[in-house]
This record gives sequence, C-alpha cells and structure tokens, in this order.
Amino acid sequence: MPSIFDSNFEAAGFDGWNDTQGATSKVEQLAVASGPYRGTTGLRLTFAAGESANVSRTDAAAMAADGSLYLGFWLRPYTLPATGSVAIARMKAPSSLMALSVFADGQVRGALFADSGTTYPTTTHYCAEGTGAWIVVRLLRSSADGVSDGGMQIFVDGASVGADLAADTFDKFNVASKISYIGPGGAGIEDSVFDADDVILSYTYPNPPAGDSHIATPFCRPIATPFLG
Repeated sequence: MPSIFDSNFEAAGFDGWNDTQGATSKVEQLAVASGPYRGTTGLRLTFAAGESANVSRTDAAAMAADGSLYLGFWLRPYTLPATGSVAIARMKAPSSLMALSVFADGQVRGALFADSGTTYPTTTHYCAEGTGAWIVVRLLRSSADGVSDGGMQIFVDGASVGADLAADTFDKFNVASKISYIGPGGAGIEDSVFDADDVILSYTYPNPPAGDSHIATPFCRPIATPFLG
C-alpha cells in the first residue's frame, strides 16, 4: 500500500500537519533543521521544561488483524536533555498507543500502551548530539482479541534495536482514525533541542527517501527493507 502521509516540511504551514502546539519559537521550519534526504527545510523542536512543542496529524489508518503500521522519520538531537527524557514521537487513537522517547544519555526507548497493559521496550541505540538517524516505529495489531502476538518494534538505520511483540493490541489498535505527533505535549518535558524531517506514515516499512545533492555527507546510509518475519 502507498504511504498514508508523507511530509518533508517544505511547504508553508508545516507541510500539511493539522495542528501545532507551542510558541513559534518552539516549533519552527528551518534550513538548519533539514535532513539529508529531501528539500532545504526541516522541523526544529525547542523544548523548555514543562512546555509543549509539537506538530500533529490525524489520518485514517485502520489496521487489519495481524497488520502493521509504521511511523518513520529522520531525527537528530541538537541538545540532549540534561536529565530525564523527551517523548519525540507519539500516536493516539484517541487513547495513547505508543511513545518514543530519548533520554539524557541518548538512549532511545519506547512505551507501548496495549490492551494487556503498558510495557517499555528499551533499545540498544544511543543518540549523539549532532548525529542524525532514520527512526522507524512499527505497531503490530494482534491476530485476535486476547492473543498476545502484537506490539511495538523500533528500527534505527534499518536495524531492529528493540521490541515487545508479545502483547495483546487487538482492541486498542483497531480504531480507524489515528493521531501522530512529532514532539511531546504535557508536563515533564526537559530542556532540549531536536531536528526532525521526512516523516512517513505507512502500512509498509518506509525506507528513507533518496538523498539530496545539497547534503555533502548524509547522516544515514541507504538501507534495504528489513525482513520482518
């Protein structure tokens, strides 16, 4: 299937995102935030303690039983939080389905809000300030109600770095309309700055777009579609 939503933050007004939260100085389309793949502008998110800063998008994204949904995006930490963590990507339908956070030491961690309870898939990947990566979050709906074969899987530059694929997600993932957020909302946000670009919501694994010539040294290598079993 084709992508459900594809944004590289080139068009004015945040390139088709439905809403923004936070002051203009917290959510900006800037050339300095551009990723290595397409165009000349990206999304800079400047987080201050306790202040929200995000873009959001509502899409029809129904998931069949035993079906997957992927959220891919380029991410570069400019300034990591000194303590705590920042939720960089979230999805709701309308209750929370998942969150992907970056911690003060750079580790990427997930939160899966399943029918069977909340779990926190940790990863083996640590972000470094000034270095970008292609991040993909896979959500897998269970094959049937009460069956624990759904969950969340996290990829960085094409490699699976963490997962919980033994959860019951049948009911919560069944809602057809899903809201995707880049950047956190609510309390508990730590001072930090991140750049994001080339956001893709898809039913199939989204490889990063082809590189742009204006980037001399891409942050991420080209990758092949991983075998998901």
